Amino acid sequence: MTKQTAPKTKNRAKTRRDDILEAGVRLFVRVPFTELTIAAVAREANCGHSLVYHYFTNINRLYEECANHVVARYKPFIDHLKSLTIPAELALAGSIALIVETLKKEKLSAYCLSMLLFTYKQAPRNKALLTIREDWSKLFLNFITEGQNNGRIINTLSAQEILNVLKAILRGLIGTQIISGPSPSNILTASEVYLPIMKGIN
Repeated sequence: MTKQTAPKTKNRAKTRRDDILEAGVRLFVRVPFTELTIAAVAREANCGHSLVYHYFTNINRLYEECANHVVARYKPFIDHLKSLTIPAELALAGSIALIVETLKKEKLSAYCLSMLLFTYKQAPRNKALLTIREDWSKLFLNFITEGQNNGRIINTLSAQEILNVLKAILRGLIGTQIISGPSPSNILTASEVYLPIMKGIN
C-alpha cells in the first residue's frame, strides 16, 4: 500500500501564537462558542489577555484561525487519499489505521479531528472547514461504496449507515483521548474499528 501522508502540519519552532491557537482548538471543542471568552483562552494558553488580543483581536478571529489550522492539517491527507489507486477497501482500512495511530500519539489530534468531523452549535460557519468536512465524508462514503461493489465490505448496512457507525466510533475514540490523554492503552486498535465491516481482510 502506498505510504500515506500523516495529517499534521510542518515541523517548525513553536511560538506563543501557536500555544494560543492550540488552546483555542481545545476550548472550541469543549466549551460552547457563546460561552468562550478571551480570559478563558488566556488561562488555557497560560498567557496574558493582551497577548491573545495581540494575535487574534477577538473570539471570532480566533475561531477562524483555528478552523484554518484544522483545514491546513487535514487537506494534504485528504488530497493524498483522493490520489490513491489501490482498492477502496484497503484505502479505507489504511486511512482508519493512520487516524487511530495519530490519536494515540498526539494530544491535539483528537481536538482537530473533532473540529473536522463534527458541527458545534452556535459556532461561526467557516467555509473552508465546511468544505473539507464535506470532502472527508464524500471520500469515505465513496471508499465504502466501492468496497461494497468489490464485495469486500459488508452490504447488510448501506454505505451511509456504515459511515455513520464509523463516525460514531471515532467520536467515542476522540472523547476518550480528550478525557484521558493520548495513550495506546485506552483506545481501540485500528483493526477493531474496520474489521467488523470488512469481508475477507485479515
